[in-house]
Amino acid sequence: IFSFLKKIVISYIIKIDRINAKKATLISTSSLYSCEDLYRNYGVHPKLNYLGVDAEKFRPLDIPKESYVLSVGALNPAKAQDFLIKSVATLKDKPPIKFIYNYSYGEKEYQQYLISLADSLGVSISFEFMVSDVELVKAYNQAALTAFPSLLEPLGLVPLESMACRTPVVGVAEGGIRETIINNETGFLTERDPHAFGKAIELLLNDKQLMSEMGRNGRRSVEEKWLWGHSFKTLEKNILKATR
Repeated sequence: IFSFLKKIVISYIIKIDRINAKKATLISTSSLYSCEDLYRNYGVHPKLNYLGVDAEKFRPLDIPKESYVLSVGALNPAKAQDFLIKSVATLKDKPPIKFIYNYSYGEKEYQQYLISLADSLGVSISFEFMVSDVELVKAYNQAALTAFPSLLEPLGLVPLESMACRTPVVGVAEGGIRETIINNETGFLTERDPHAFGKAIELLLNDKQLMSEMGRNGRRSVEEKWLWGHSFKTLEKNILKATR
């Protein structure tokens, strides 16, 4: 009975939500992927307004790289940390993975699942919770690369923060990450296949020159397109159009 009533309530909320969306003067969203998703679900045409990154805070520190893979984000299945562990497990020389997170859904259960999975596959992992901005920037700089395997992430600020620190990113080619990472230039985009993802990680770990080149390209990409100043200008332009 509860399940039946829940479906009725959710259907009503969705109906009201669609009505509100169509009455809005302006809907702004952060990626082309989200624009398409909103059009498909609401029948409206949102304005694209990319987010940005603070390139003064997230910056290269010129400190030595370490051979670990960094993963930043909430600790939950949507971030696909288990996929990353399975990907690293396909490699002969398995680099350690450092997980930094500031929030989690079912933290203890999911974290224990990741620990058990890593143990069974012979992958070394560690966790850091609620690190400061200074510590986060240092982690981005020290990491050989940042892995971002999230499921259908609308945009994802982690790849931008990593690139701003001159650290390349390996991600799954879906959702908004296809708009932040330039494949073969600022990092690698692969299909959601552990072997393909693992091979991209291995390629960067074994080619320091490529790692450095992609890091420089990533920083340049952020400075050219992904600063907050660019985001503010676009938002201001969209608001002015909507209020005329």
